[in-house]
Formats: sequence, C-alpha cells, structure tokens
Amino acid sequence: AGNLINFFMASHLGPGYTLVGRIQGDRSAGTVSFSNVSDYRVKKNVTSMTGSLNKIKALNPVNYNITDIYEDPNPLLIEGFLAHELQAQIPNAVTGAKDAVNEDGSIKAQTVDLVKIIPNLVGAIKELTARIEALEA
Repeated sequence: AGNLINFFMASHLGPGYTLVGRIQGDRSAGTVSFSNVSDYRVKKNVTSMTGSLNKIKALNPVNYNITDIYEDPNPLLIEGFLAHELQAQIPNAVTGAKDAVNEDGSIKAQTVDLVKIIPNLVGAIKELTARIEALEA
C-alpha cells in the first residue's frame, strides 16, 4: 500500500503547502482509491445540508452506450447521469458547460465526479429516516 500521487496547494494558513488529495494504491487488496482532504481545520462556514431529498428525487439516472467511432456489435450498457441534468441539482459534481465546443468545433465534454453526490445521498437518507421515525412515534 502506498501513495501514488499526492496533490498540494499553496496555503495562506502557514508555511508550506496543504494536502488537498491523493491517489493511493493497495497491492494486497488490488485497489486504487482517490481521496480529498476533509480536515475540519481547512474548512470554514460549515453548515448542515438541507433539501437533499428533493435534489436526489430530481436526479434522472439513465442507462446509455458511449458513442464511438467504431461500430461495436455488443456495446456496454452503462449507468449514470447526463451531466447537464446533474449540474442543475448538484453543480459541484459537474465540470464544464453544456454544449461547449473546442476551437476546432469538437465536443468539449462535461465531466462528472460521482463522489460529490454522496453527501446528498446521506442527507436524503437522514431526511427519510427522520420522516419514518416521526411516523413510528
């Protein structure tokens, strides 16, 4: 196990650089993990999330095949989201703009970080749990 890549940023909090994330590999488990800094000391204006259930309910999970320049007789069916739809509910989970193009006219595709959806999933579970507990009381 070990760090494959560490990512740092210059910090106004003191001398040196602050770790913001890393990619780690674990040969014994055959895994690669990606992590972001989450230390309370590098956060401010922390508030509890609200409205997660409505955001999750508004998401539109889809199945799709990737378009390809080669004709694949057995295309892989993938589960996910359309980036511009996800961006409407959880903006920080998406980078790029809908329908953006490069200077040569080629697609400048949006990207999605599905990990950024997790806090809303946890928030939605908490909201549903509170509703269930209120009904059971």
